[in-house]
Amino acid sequence: LLSGSVDKSVRVWRRKELEERKGRDGVQFVCQQLLTSHTAPVTCLAAICSARGAAPVINTLIASGSSDSTVVIWQRESYEGDFVCLQTLSFGRGFTMGMDFSFLPGSNEPVLACGCDDTRVKLFVRRNKEFCLALALKGHEDWVRDVQFAQEDSTGDLLLASCSQDTYVRLWRVSCKSVDPSGSGTGNELRLEGNTFAHECESESEGGFETQRVKYYQVVPEAVLIGHEDWVYSVRWHPLVEVEGPAAADGDDTPVLSSLWSLSQPMCLLSASMDKTMVLWCPEGGPEGGAWVEQVRVGEVGGNLSGLYGAVFGPNGNSILGHGYQGAFHLWRRRRKKIRRGAEKEFEGGVAEEQLGAEQWEPVETIGGHFGAVQDVVWDPRGRFFLSASADQTTRLH
Repeated sequence: LLSGSVDKSVRVWRRKELEERKGRDGVQFVCQQLLTSHTAPVTCLAAICSARGAAPVINTLIASGSSDSTVVIWQRESYEGDFVCLQTLSFGRGFTMGMDFSFLPGSNEPVLACGCDDTRVKLFVRRNKEFCLALALKGHEDWVRDVQFAQEDSTGDLLLASCSQDTYVRLWRVSCKSVDPSGSGTGNELRLEGNTFAHECESESEGGFETQRVKYYQVVPEAVLIGHEDWVYSVRWHPLVEVEGPAAADGDDTPVLSSLWSLSQPMCLLSASMDKTMVLWCPEGGPEGGAWVEQVRVGEVGGNLSGLYGAVFGPNGNSILGHGYQGAFHLWRRRRKKIRRGAEKEFEGGVAEEQLGAEQWEPVETIGGHFGAVQDVVWDPRGRFFLSASADQTTRLH
């Protein structure tokens, strides 16, 4: 677990199970390492792990962005080792608002996407063990608040989602080409122009020796999602789901593991905005593809909510959790209601069948303050804090 703080540091936490209390209640996280390199508060984090060789060596990369206009790349070459500063990327007078790691299609080479305050999404790839700017994607008209990658199952392409204060969400497709796309074709066919770059990727030959092979990558706009009425603060792809083995029960967010399973990436995107809403976007044609449309919109009407700063999916995508300016959580859970089909067959002696109908999202109670009437409050004599007593049989220190 990674955490960045206003104290200019990044902390690496490791999960540890307490011997005296086995189970869910006996787990705690302990700080494994303190990373200090920034000179201003840390604002965003990203991480990725990769394995190489017959006896895999886990290589972990961390990117930490700060308001000191830098992004620091940290590397750890073994699970038990420490992170060391690999490189510092300077953004001049600007800074990055959101970051995400992934691997270039058809390779084991990491790519880092940064959403910046200059309205651009910048892609960095590793060359000669250092990250270099490959492309700066133009399209947004205001600060880019968040970015996230997902890999499309059918093509292997990367889909990069970005959101901005211009109220739009943009999708970019990153695909691998065998030849330079900018120089291919006869010139008579209609082609969508996009940004391209070449990259030398390591590939393993039959003899086990690593060779350098040049691959060409093309980045083209995939879609512009229009529907929010205020700044869009975060985008999150649906988590990977199991496509074989027992399925999760409706509304159950417990990850399912089976002896035979594989993971699939649903094409579903969650966005959260200062307009007090969260939107689920999906292709109109389902997994086969189509125009991206708004599928579900949930949120708050009225009240003292000043907008949503971010949202995440539950482990299986059956719930979404948003958090607001004033620190409140907003939880919605998906329910599928059964409807009766084949009613017209009843007159012919048939039996109507119950099938899953359209899904419905319902608000759920979340962690908060008192859940009973507050009976009394008393201030500390110096006014630093106060105590509240409630009918929920708890006394809370504020």
